[in-house]
Order: sequence, then structure tokens, then C-alpha cells
Amino acid sequence: MMNREEIINVYNSGPDDVVELVQSLFVIIEKQAAIIEQQAARITELEARVTSLENQLKQNSRNSSKPPSSDGYKRPAPKSLRTPGANKSGGQVGHPGSTLRMTQTPDHVIVHPLTVCTCGCSLIDSPILRTEKRQVIDLPPFRTEVTSIRSK
Repeated sequence: MMNREEIINVYNSGPDDVVELVQSLFVIIEKQAAIIEQQAARITELEARVTSLENQLKQNSRNSSKPPSSDGYKRPAPKSLRTPGANKSGGQVGHPGSTLRMTQTPDHVIVHPLTVCTCGCSLIDSPILRTEKRQVIDLPPFRTEVTSIRSK
């Protein structure tokens, strides 16, 4: 870039030097305009490519012909077709609840005596203030039954 003194020196040297300077500046401007046009075309091309690649990333098995196995771990959240009702989920107000009651005659009783507190103190000589009771109900073991069929 020329400073003020250099421009004044060109002006004082005569009209031919001024014309030559202006013409050289026009050549530079034309080159820059051509570069700008090339860059604008390249930018348009790259924006189209970015849009295409973003659209590819948005595709999954629901909105394209891709198989579900190509979704990987980024599967879309399932969308329920059920319309939400007026009631909240769970037991409704006024509905009589029912629960599985504890049996008075369990098949097995296991006692877990507490001998040490969580702080590390011994509980052997301490009086029992309360007990907790839970029951676990298991299904009987599965037994296979084999039937032999014969014809005479």
C-alpha cells in the first residue's frame, strides 16, 4: 500500500505516471474481482456439499431405505402412536388397591443376626428394639415331563 507522500510524488512527477499508477491499480482490481468470483463459486459448491452431507447424517432407517442395523447406537427414540389420556399413570384415586400379603406359615425362615453396628461397635449385648421382616416368593423349579408314544 502506498502512503500519502508516495502518491503525491507520483502526482508531482507528471500525468503519465498518474495514468500508469491508475492503470496498474485497475489491473489489480480486475484480478481481485476474478478471484472473488472463483471464491464465490467455490463457496456455493462447498455449501451444497455441506448440505448434502448433513442430510446424509440425518438419515436413518425410518426416513430412508437404510436397514435398521445401520442405525448403530444412534437409534431414534420410539414414537408412541398412543394419545395421552386425561389420567396420570399408576393407580387412580378411589381405586381399591390389592397387594400380595405375607404368609403366616413360610416354608423356610432365615435369621440374619446383627452383631456389629455400621460404626464398628459390637451389638451382641445390646437389647433388640425392633425387627424387620421380608418375604421372597419363588416359583417352584421347572420339571420336564417326557411322554413316549407308540403305535401297534
